[in-house]
Amino acid sequence: MGAVSRVVPSLHPYLAICDRGAAMCHEHRFAAAAASERGIATTLVAAKAMARTALEVLADPAPRAAIRDDFAQR
Repeated sequence: MGAVSRVVPSLHPYLAICDRGAAMCHEHRFAAAAASERGIATTLVAAKAMARTALEVLADPAPRAAIRDDFAQR
């Protein structure tokens, strides 16, 4: 993710698929949490939010310009 974010604007969100401290990434407990009802429901909410954001950016040139300007300044 770090290498990608140097080239294009990026977002690395965190999703609450389990209680805090219940699992860490790359553990079997994390895989089980991701496959759980809560994990799937949370992922669907996140996917819908990302899709709506993409639609807004594609439908209106103003956010695209703001994103480009902000990224160029970094």
